[in-house]
Amino acid sequence: EVFWALYSIAKLEELSGTDLTLVEQLYLRAHQDRPSRLEPIYDLILLYRRKQETALAYGWAKKFVGYPKPSDLIFVSAWIYEWGLLWQYAACCQVLGKDEELRQALFSLAMVPSLPDYLKQVILNK
Repeated sequence: EVFWALYSIAKLEELSGTDLTLVEQLYLRAHQDRPSRLEPIYDLILLYRRKQETALAYGWAKKFVGYPKPSDLIFVSAWIYEWGLLWQYAACCQVLGKDEELRQALFSLAMVPSLPDYLKQVILNK
């Protein structure tokens, strides 16, 4: 599958220390090939957060939170669609001081049945 090949190349380039601007372009290229797949967007958000470009990460997370899991049968990271993007969105809201959005995101996360227990504990401690 072309999408998975493009996405894998982006991940490998990031892991090998390739210039992050190129890695960003590779993630976007993978997403453009299959817009219903948000795994590259998730990794792009993580990339921006690591670079402390939280406003960029926030914009991408906010745009894609709530998108449905694709109907693809293979290599779908369901957790990204179920709670991963929402978790990243909440993290960005916290850093940016968007308290009301953070509160709503944490409430939504608490309702996700597949959210791991250790993350539920983080929410309860907030």
